[in-house]
Amino acid sequence: MDGHIRELSHHLQSVYGSGKKIDLILTPSKVYLSVSQAIPCALVLNELISNIFKHAFREKKQGTVRISISTPDPITVLIKVKDDGDGIPEGLDIHSQTGLGLKMARYLVSGQLKGEMCVKNDSGTEISIQFKRSNDGKKYE
Repeated sequence: MDGHIRELSHHLQSVYGSGKKIDLILTPSKVYLSVSQAIPCALVLNELISNIFKHAFREKKQGTVRISISTPDPITVLIKVKDDGDGIPEGLDIHSQTGLGLKMARYLVSGQLKGEMCVKNDSGTEISIQFKRSNDGKKYE
């Protein structure tokens, strides 16, 4: 997943980040997922990272985006996407938003990954996703 996250985030930065100096800080990690989890995970990351470049730095011309994926224990996967941008507007509840992108991300996390998505709005936005890794009968390093 590390290589995919790097490629995806740099591509989205080139598409949406023009005119702004946004530093990407990617924490390297060797996390391997089955295809049945890697695909929904990649779709969720695409939505979250795209949203950062499109919405998080409206008032700022520079900032930082931190993305990490780790395994705090052998079966748990933890993804964090954090920015130091403008933050989610006061009173906006992303869990009740009807826009297709976040609705899809919430469904993929809860429905397909059987995980949880938590949002913190403090000096920017941090979204954490946690789910149990399925190995589909394979052993991962």
